[in-house]
Amino acid sequence: MLGGGDIRTRGNMNRSRDNGRAELLGDAAARRGEDVRVEMADEDRGVGINDHQLQVLGEKVATIKNLSSAIHNDVQEQLSFLDEMQLRLGQTTDSLRATTSKLQDLINEGGGNMPLCYLVLFITFIFLVLYYLTKSK
Repeated sequence: MLGGGDIRTRGNMNRSRDNGRAELLGDAAARRGEDVRVEMADEDRGVGINDHQLQVLGEKVATIKNLSSAIHNDVQEQLSFLDEMQLRLGQTTDSLRATTSKLQDLINEGGGNMPLCYLVLFITFIFLVLYYLTKSK
């Protein structure tokens, strides 16, 4: 019976060792389960934070888009204004060239600069008289 008792004792020892392993592994599995839940909660928080940051980024992109659209419209208006201004400046330049040409013809036909000097003095005198009349009121 000695041999049989040894087998039983060994069986009990194996069973208690298996129970100990199961308890240890069960605790480890439970801990792994908790770790997985914690990791999933951390992931969910991270995803929530990322979603919020993406939403904020999307709002900033929309703001930049609206701003760039406003800048584009403003630039188009300014280009239109500059084109109109360039056209008017060209017309003014042409008019000034024509006036200069007529003055040059007047000087050449008039026999010198004397009539032009009288004209300039007369116009200056008229402007001075008008200036003093408006200033005295």
